Amino acid sequence: GIDSQISTIRSEEKPLIALVPIVPANEGSVVESVGGFTTAERPTFWFYVPYQPPLTGEFVLRDREGDLVYKQAVTLPRKSGAIAISLPSTAAPLTAGKQYYWYFKVYCQPGAKLLSFVEGWIQRTTLNSSVENQLQNATPQQKIALYTSNGIWYEALTAAAELRRTNSSDRNWTQLLQDIGLSEIAQEAIAEN
Repeated sequence: GIDSQISTIRSEEKPLIALVPIVPANEGSVVESVGGFTTAERPTFWFYVPYQPPLTGEFVLRDREGDLVYKQAVTLPRKSGAIAISLPSTAAPLTAGKQYYWYFKVYCQPGAKLLSFVEGWIQRTTLNSSVENQLQNATPQQKIALYTSNGIWYEALTAAAELRRTNSSDRNWTQLLQDIGLSEIAQEAIAEN
């Protein structure tokens, strides 16, 4: 059946995962959601991809009204791992205070059936000036701590990824993913295409 076909193209039994916290359900919302805050006009999104080409990926960003903000075909890495998808300078900047929804879909091959997808939300926010000032003079480690303590998930993870690229023994990336319950992904490589 389809399941046996899928398992042959999966490098190991890990699902497609968005590297984003799960926000528990509260009075305002019945369902738990996947999402977080950013300060960036054009943030970077992180996903764990257990598949390899010839599968194709597609990233879609929409506003709350459902209007398309950005769409991009994504080349999957040759080996499974965490991948970054950044909004390019040609994309419209996110408006502060507005919530957006993203979708990352993996297809069996171009134009073929959908194999797997993840979705979540992002909201741009502004930091108060004292935190902004602290960030300007902060070391990479301090930046990650500042972002994390202010709930700025997307920049915290991106900064941690940069640190891990320059220093493979740095623990920030692993710690952030463990903190959101993704211990099994925390040791995985950041994929380079």
